[in-house]
Amino acid sequence: MSSELRPKADARRRQYTRLIAELRSALLTALAEEQTENRLTRKKIADVLGKDKASITRILTTQSNITMQTLSDLAYAMNRKPHITLVRADAAAAWPGSNSAAVFSTNDGLAVRAEPKPSTSKDVWTFLA
Repeated sequence: MSSELRPKADARRRQYTRLIAELRSALLTALAEEQTENRLTRKKIADVLGKDKASITRILTTQSNITMQTLSDLAYAMNRKPHITLVRADAAAAWPGSNSAAVFSTNDGLAVRAEPKPSTSKDVWTFLA
């Protein structure tokens, strides 16, 4: 691979790796919430999906690629609805922790504008209608 193409390939791979990490984090967070609130277990998820518990554990703990079907199945078994938002790469600086405004999408499809609230913490955001 030529050296001028390598930075784009590296950035592409980093983006993929971050996506997989965010997806796994969202799945594990939802599972933890369902375990606490509704006593949902990996065994119960497996039963709903007609799989064995070991396969559910493998899906949730390995770094392998996860299909959209598998994501949908896990969400279904946890009584969750997947919600995916794609933001422009040049808007990445507009996420919490920066000094820019951002637009967030809510689960019901509404777009909500937010901007950092003047304070000592950059993680405090004011949501505007």
